[in-house]
Amino acid sequence: MPRIVPVLPTLTVAVLLTVLCSLGFWQLDRMRQKEAMLARYHANSLAAPAPLPRQIADPQSYAFRAVQLDCAFEGPAHLSPGSSPNGRAGQHVYALCREEGRAARVVVDLGWVPFQADVPLIAGLRARIEGIARPWTEHTFVETLSGSARVSPQTFQSGGEADSPIAPVFVQARTIAPLEGASLPGIQPSPLQVEAIPNNHRSYAIQWFAFATILLIIYGVYLARWRRLQAAGANDTVRRS
Repeated sequence: MPRIVPVLPTLTVAVLLTVLCSLGFWQLDRMRQKEAMLARYHANSLAAPAPLPRQIADPQSYAFRAVQLDCAFEGPAHLSPGSSPNGRAGQHVYALCREEGRAARVVVDLGWVPFQADVPLIAGLRARIEGIARPWTEHTFVETLSGSARVSPQTFQSGGEADSPIAPVFVQARTIAPLEGASLPGIQPSPLQVEAIPNNHRSYAIQWFAFATILLIIYGVYLARWRRLQAAGANDTVRRS
Protein backbone atom coordinates (compact mmCIF):
# COMPACT_ATOMS: atom_id res chain seq x y z
CA MET A 1 0.00 0.00 0.00
CA PRO A 2 1.55 3.35 -1.01
CA ARG A 3 2.28 5.84 1.75
CA ILE A 4 0.20 9.04 1.85
CA VAL A 5 3.19 11.14 3.00
CA PRO A 6 6.92 10.44 3.37
CA VAL A 7 7.38 9.60 7.05
CA LEU A 8 10.89 10.88 7.84
CA PRO A 9 10.62 14.29 6.10
CA THR A 10 7.20 14.80 7.66
CA LEU A 11 8.47 14.07 11.16
CA THR A 12 11.45 16.37 10.58
CA VAL A 13 9.18 19.20 9.43
CA ALA A 14 6.85 18.64 12.39
CA VAL A 15 9.75 18.95 14.84
CA LEU A 16 11.11 22.08 13.14
CA LEU A 17 7.66 23.68 13.06
CA THR A 18 7.23 23.00 16.77
CA VAL A 19 10.59 24.62 17.52
CA LEU A 20 9.97 27.66 15.30
CA CYS A 21 6.46 28.30 16.62
CA SER A 22 7.65 27.86 20.22
CA LEU A 23 10.33 30.48 19.63
CA GLY A 24 7.72 32.80 18.14
CA PHE A 25 5.36 32.47 21.13
CA TRP A 26 8.34 32.86 23.48
CA GLN A 27 9.19 36.19 21.83
CA LEU A 28 5.56 37.32 22.16
CA ASP A 29 5.76 36.54 25.88
CA ARG A 30 9.07 38.45 26.08
CA MET A 31 7.38 41.37 24.31
CA ARG A 32 4.66 41.52 26.99
CA GLN A 33 7.27 41.35 29.74
CA LYS A 34 9.28 44.15 28.10
CA GLU A 35 6.15 46.31 27.74
CA ALA A 36 5.40 45.89 31.46
CA MET A 37 9.02 46.70 32.34
CA LEU A 38 9.04 49.84 30.18
CA ALA A 39 5.75 50.95 31.76
CA ARG A 40 7.38 50.66 35.21
CA TYR A 41 10.43 52.56 34.01
CA HIS A 42 8.25 55.32 32.57
CA ALA A 43 6.29 55.63 35.82
CA ASN A 44 9.57 55.83 37.77
CA SER A 45 10.88 58.55 35.45
CA LEU A 46 7.92 60.80 36.29
CA ALA A 47 8.78 60.95 40.00
CA ALA A 48 10.38 64.13 41.33
CA PRO A 49 14.17 64.03 41.94
CA ALA A 50 15.06 62.73 45.41
CA PRO A 51 18.28 61.81 47.23
CA LEU A 52 19.54 58.35 46.42
CA PRO A 53 18.56 56.10 49.38
CA ARG A 54 21.31 54.76 51.62
CA GLN A 55 19.98 51.20 51.22
CA ILE A 56 18.34 49.84 48.06
CA ALA A 57 16.79 46.42 48.58
CA ASP A 58 15.24 46.19 45.10
CA PRO A 59 17.41 47.90 42.43
CA GLN A 60 14.76 47.38 39.73
CA SER A 61 12.30 49.50 41.70
CA TYR A 62 14.70 52.44 41.30
CA ALA A 63 15.32 52.02 37.57
CA PHE A 64 15.09 55.43 35.86
CA ARG A 65 14.24 57.25 39.07
CA ALA A 66 15.57 60.82 39.16
CA VAL A 67 18.08 61.00 42.03
CA GLN A 68 20.48 63.46 43.64
CA LEU A 69 23.91 62.75 45.03
CA ASP A 70 26.55 64.94 46.74
CA CYS A 71 29.83 63.06 46.70
CA ALA A 72 33.59 63.12 46.24
CA PHE A 73 35.17 61.23 43.35
CA GLU A 74 38.00 58.85 44.09
CA GLY A 75 40.33 56.72 42.03
CA PRO A 76 40.79 56.84 38.26
CA ALA A 77 37.90 57.19 35.81
CA HIS A 78 37.10 54.34 33.41
CA LEU A 79 36.00 54.60 29.79
CA SER A 80 33.42 52.36 28.15
CA PRO A 81 32.07 52.48 24.57
CA GLY A 82 28.86 54.47 24.21
CA SER A 83 27.09 57.06 22.08
CA SER A 84 26.60 60.79 22.55
CA PRO A 85 23.18 62.49 22.88
CA ASN A 86 23.16 63.01 19.10
CA GLY A 87 24.25 59.45 18.31
CA ARG A 88 28.00 59.94 17.77
CA ALA A 89 30.21 56.99 18.66
CA GLY A 90 32.61 57.52 21.51
CA GLN A 91 33.06 56.59 25.16
CA HIS A 92 31.30 57.16 28.45
CA VAL A 93 33.25 58.23 31.53
CA TYR A 94 32.50 56.21 34.66
CA ALA A 95 33.85 57.19 38.06
CA LEU A 96 33.53 56.07 41.65
CA CYS A 97 31.91 58.51 44.04
CA ARG A 98 31.77 58.37 47.83
CA GLU A 99 28.98 60.18 49.68
CA GLU A 100 29.31 61.02 53.35
CA GLY A 101 27.27 58.65 55.51
CA ARG A 102 26.82 56.06 52.75
CA ALA A 103 28.44 52.67 53.26
CA ALA A 104 28.46 51.74 49.56
CA ARG A 105 30.29 53.74 46.94
CA VAL A 106 28.26 54.82 43.89
CA VAL A 107 29.44 54.59 40.29
CA VAL A 108 28.48 57.65 38.22
CA ASP A 109 28.29 57.77 34.42
CA LEU A 110 29.46 61.34 33.95
CA GLY A 111 28.71 61.42 30.23
CA TRP A 112 30.24 61.09 26.79
CA VAL A 113 33.62 61.99 25.34
CA PRO A 114 35.10 61.31 21.85
CA PHE A 115 37.30 58.27 21.32
CA GLN A 116 40.46 60.39 21.09
CA ALA A 117 39.81 62.18 24.40
CA ASP A 118 42.09 61.57 27.36
CA VAL A 119 40.76 60.04 30.56
CA PRO A 120 39.76 63.02 32.73
CA LEU A 121 41.44 63.47 36.09
CA ILE A 122 38.61 63.66 38.61
CA ALA A 123 40.04 62.24 41.84
CA GLY A 124 39.24 64.61 44.71
CA LEU A 125 36.54 66.53 42.83
CA ARG A 126 33.38 67.05 44.90
CA ALA A 127 30.19 67.55 42.94
CA ARG A 128 26.42 67.57 43.17
CA ILE A 129 25.05 65.03 40.72
CA GLU A 130 21.50 64.92 39.46
CA GLY A 131 20.65 62.06 37.17
CA ILE A 132 18.81 58.78 36.81
CA ALA A 133 19.44 55.52 38.66
CA ARG A 134 20.17 52.42 36.58
CA PRO A 135 20.45 48.88 38.01
CA TRP A 136 23.54 46.93 37.06
CA THR A 137 22.95 44.14 34.54
CA GLU A 138 24.94 41.01 33.87
CA HIS A 139 27.01 40.77 30.71
CA THR A 140 25.14 39.03 27.92
CA PHE A 141 26.44 35.83 26.34
CA VAL A 142 27.54 37.77 23.24
CA GLU A 143 29.36 40.38 25.36
CA THR A 144 31.14 37.63 27.27
CA LEU A 145 32.26 35.92 24.06
CA SER A 146 33.43 39.20 22.53
CA GLY A 147 35.30 40.27 25.67
CA SER A 148 33.15 43.38 26.11
CA ALA A 149 34.71 46.21 28.08
CA ARG A 150 31.35 47.35 29.45
CA VAL A 151 31.74 48.76 32.93
CA SER A 152 30.52 46.62 35.85
CA PRO A 153 30.95 46.75 39.65
CA GLN A 154 33.96 44.44 39.28
CA THR A 155 35.68 47.20 37.30
CA PHE A 156 35.96 49.26 40.48
CA GLN A 157 36.65 46.54 43.03
CA SER A 158 40.33 46.06 43.79
CA GLY A 159 39.70 43.07 46.02
CA GLY A 160 41.01 44.70 49.18
CA GLU A 161 39.16 43.81 52.38
CA ALA A 162 38.97 47.46 53.37
CA ASP A 163 37.10 48.44 50.22
CA SER A 164 33.46 49.34 50.77
CA PRO A 165 30.87 47.69 48.52
CA ILE A 166 29.52 49.11 45.27
CA ALA A 167 25.90 50.29 45.24
CA PRO A 168 23.49 48.03 43.30
CA VAL A 169 22.62 50.92 40.98
CA PHE A 170 24.76 53.44 39.12
CA VAL A 171 23.77 57.01 38.31
CA GLN A 172 23.73 58.46 34.81
CA ALA A 173 24.34 62.17 35.28
CA ARG A 174 22.05 64.83 33.84
CA THR A 175 23.81 67.72 35.53
CA ILE A 176 27.17 67.93 37.32
CA ALA A 177 27.70 70.93 39.60
CA PRO A 178 31.23 70.98 41.08
CA LEU A 179 31.29 71.88 44.79
CA GLU A 180 35.08 71.79 45.11
CA GLY A 181 37.78 71.42 42.49
CA ALA A 182 37.81 72.01 38.75
CA SER A 183 34.92 71.60 36.37
CA LEU A 184 34.68 68.75 33.87
CA PRO A 185 35.11 70.32 30.42
CA GLY A 186 34.35 68.26 27.35
CA ILE A 187 32.05 65.73 29.03
CA GLN A 188 28.50 65.70 27.71
CA PRO A 189 25.99 64.16 30.15
CA SER A 190 23.79 61.77 28.18
CA PRO A 191 21.45 59.70 30.35
CA LEU A 192 19.44 57.01 28.59
CA GLN A 193 15.80 57.92 27.99
CA VAL A 194 13.11 55.29 28.56
CA GLU A 195 11.75 56.05 25.10
CA ALA A 196 15.09 55.07 23.58
CA ILE A 197 14.94 51.50 24.93
CA PRO A 198 13.90 49.23 22.03
CA ASN A 199 11.27 46.54 22.26
CA ASN A 200 12.04 44.39 19.22
CA HIS A 201 10.43 41.18 20.44
CA ARG A 202 7.38 41.56 18.18
CA SER A 203 9.69 41.71 15.15
CA TYR A 204 11.58 38.66 16.40
CA ALA A 205 8.31 36.76 16.82
CA ILE A 206 7.24 37.69 13.28
CA GLN A 207 10.58 36.42 11.98
CA TRP A 208 10.16 33.03 13.69
CA PHE A 209 6.58 32.67 12.44
CA ALA A 210 7.76 33.71 8.96
CA PHE A 211 10.41 30.97 9.05
CA ALA A 212 7.69 28.48 10.03
CA THR A 213 5.51 29.66 7.12
CA ILE A 214 8.39 29.37 4.65
CA LEU A 215 9.10 25.87 5.94
CA LEU A 216 5.45 24.91 5.37
CA ILE A 217 5.55 26.28 1.82
CA ILE A 218 8.75 24.37 1.04
CA TYR A 219 7.27 21.21 2.52
CA GLY A 220 4.08 21.69 0.51
CA VAL A 221 6.07 22.01 -2.73
CA TYR A 222 8.15 18.96 -1.79
CA LEU A 223 5.03 16.95 -0.91
CA ALA A 224 3.30 17.82 -4.20
CA ARG A 225 6.38 16.73 -6.19
CA TRP A 226 6.73 13.58 -4.10
CA ARG A 227 3.12 12.63 -4.83
CA ARG A 228 3.59 13.23 -8.54
CA LEU A 229 6.61 10.91 -8.52
CA GLN A 230 4.64 8.33 -6.55
CA ALA A 231 1.79 8.50 -9.06
CA ALA A 232 4.19 8.27 -12.01
CA GLY A 233 5.84 5.21 -10.46
CA ALA A 234 2.47 3.53 -9.86
CA ASN A 235 1.33 4.19 -13.45
CA ASP A 236 4.59 2.79 -14.81
CA THR A 237 4.08 -0.38 -12.75
CA VAL A 238 0.58 -0.79 -14.17
CA ARG A 239 1.87 -0.38 -17.77
CA ARG A 240 4.63 -2.94 -17.22
CA SER A 241 2.17 -5.48 -15.83
